[in-house]
Amino acid sequence: MKIPNNPQTNTLLELSKQCVFCGLCSQYCPTYGYFQDENESPRGRISLIQGLASGQLQADATLAQSLDHCLGCQTCERICPSQVQFGQIMTLARPLYIDKLDKPWLNRQIVQQLKSHSPGKTQKLAKLIKLARKALPKYLFQNIDKLESNSKAAQTTYLKQRTNAEKINIFTGCAQSVFDQQAISDTNNILQSLGYEPVINPEQSCCGALALRQDDQTNLQHCNSHNQKLLIDPKITTTVFLTSACGARLRQQFEHQFPQHQIIDLSTFLLSRNIAINFKALKQRVLLHTPCSQKALPFQTTTSELIGSIPGITLIPITSSCCGAGGSHQLDYPDMSQAIGNQLIDQIIDAQANILLTSNIGCFTHLQSLLNKRGVKIQVMNPVTLIRQQLIEENYDSAPTIHFG
Repeated sequence: MKIPNNPQTNTLLELSKQCVFCGLCSQYCPTYGYFQDENESPRGRISLIQGLASGQLQADATLAQSLDHCLGCQTCERICPSQVQFGQIMTLARPLYIDKLDKPWLNRQIVQQLKSHSPGKTQKLAKLIKLARKALPKYLFQNIDKLESNSKAAQTTYLKQRTNAEKINIFTGCAQSVFDQQAISDTNNILQSLGYEPVINPEQSCCGALALRQDDQTNLQHCNSHNQKLLIDPKITTTVFLTSACGARLRQQFEHQFPQHQIIDLSTFLLSRNIAINFKALKQRVLLHTPCSQKALPFQTTTSELIGSIPGITLIPITSSCCGAGGSHQLDYPDMSQAIGNQLIDQIIDAQANILLTSNIGCFTHLQSLLNKRGVKIQVMNPVTLIRQQLIEENYDSAPTIHFG
């Protein structure tokens, strides 16, 4: 099969030539560690992509699946001495094989609803997940029993208005607004208690990461156009995100277009404003997981700095590779995701902690599910939830709970 000579395939071939096939990355690649197959390593995938882009290979289901197994952790990119842009290579290569993937209808519908911008998506997700319980591994759904009750919450988002307070956008994200509404409510309450006016723009959509992963250009353009409206208001110069994957995607898409607009997580926001924050003591062992997507952000240490300032806390960073969630991989490739994730679960169990913090919603749902399956009793939460719990409320101006439909 001859691939047309066009700028995209030419760029793809040029980028792939950066790889010298040394294989240094293979030992760090979670999918190579699981499959022990060269096609499941970064250099193996680049070799397959070169074959596709040059027309020497024809895409089929086996080849497409080897490429699609990639979790997108980009660990290979961070350790590569040749600075190969592996993430960009994978993005440009997707149109060459994506139509050969045949994922189950139910999986596709769940992901489609997550990235949708339609009213009542939570109720639709609840129904789909009820069906999915019968078709997919039970461990995936042990942590989302509250979904149906969440879907009955009020359909209106309401926030207390302040006069002359600085407005701060809260980017809720698609999965975050379904599976961890608590973190969104906590972010709202923290900002209000410190004198800011949080804004949740009803026009915001999925960050676009799911659409990009599926080479869904129509949905990606939809996400970008809706989210651009968050940043275009000159009166609002900061957007706070709760999920590191969303933050990485938003910064990638809009950082150069809106250089005056900060797109940061809550910890970075609080530290950058030099806000005097007083915490209640917490004499517990707390694990801090750093998601792969957070490692791609320029502010990796602000969360540990802020959480570490809680009196009495024993904060334990988890040094590990990818947890195996990979966005929708925990649905599409549950055996692989579970096996990779269990290596991290072993570390969590050995640490004997009371709380596990993670700032990415995919990691949150995946790790909580695996912990539930193994009967491990540990609270899993977004760091903002712990910040909210420990924040001294002496000057707290009570803010309403937020409800999402």
